[in-house]
Formats: sequence, C-alpha cells, structure tokens
Amino acid sequence: MFPVILNPRTFQRLTNTIILLHRFFIRSSLQNDLYWYFNGEQLVTSRTQRTKFTVRILREGNRGLVMIGTDTIAISVFNSDNVLRVQSNGELSVSSGGLGASIKFSDFDGGFQVGANGSLVCSSTGAGERWELV
Repeated sequence: MFPVILNPRTFQRLTNTIILLHRFFIRSSLQNDLYWYFNGEQLVTSRTQRTKFTVRILREGNRGLVMIGTDTIAISVFNSDNVLRVQSNGELSVSSGGLGASIKFSDFDGGFQVGANGSLVCSSTGAGERWELV
C-alpha cells in the first residue's frame, strides 16, 4: 500500500501512483494531528506546528514523472537548502547542502516511526507508522 495523498491541489492520485506537483506537509495516518516539523535544529513530530517539504526523484529527467513506491527520493525543507539525512542510529535529521538521504517513496508506509522526544527514526523492519502527504 502507498501513502494517501489528501490535497488534490498538491497531488493527483492515479491508481497507486502519484504525480508530484507542489510542496506538502507530512502527517501520521493514525494520528492525523501529528506532523513532521523542522524546528531549525532537529526534525521532530508536532501536534501544533508543521513544516512544508518538497520531494524529488533521484534520477535524471525526472520532471513530471509519476512517483511509485520503488522510486528513490530526496526530501528537503521547502524553499531552503536543508535536506533530510539519516544518522548512524537511524534518526532522521535535517542539514544544509548535498542530496540528502536516498529513501524509497514507499518508506512513507511503515518506514518511519516516532522515537524518543518526538524524533523520527527509520524503521528497518517496516513496522513504523504510515505517513500521509497533504
């Protein structure tokens, strides 16, 4: 199963495929008031604040392509050079410059879980939460 896209102005859903059009928020499917938030220092989950992100497919000629679960993507904070990275302990972080972490689009479906103090951690078993792009 793939992430649910709720905002039709941002994405078009085409039978388990997604066409990226604009920026988006990332929120939990189970707790729809829990969002990813970059507070300027670390990437955490928050019920009161949220950050817009952009995503891009990491292959040449990706403009206008349909995104599917097997696509390798990079996530960045919208309108900045801050990109998502995976630390050696599996925790997600944000820092400036470079391509950032290479993750699969399908990782939004069980690939990330909430860790200590609201941090986000990669789930190597796929037992993490499902996240929506809105």
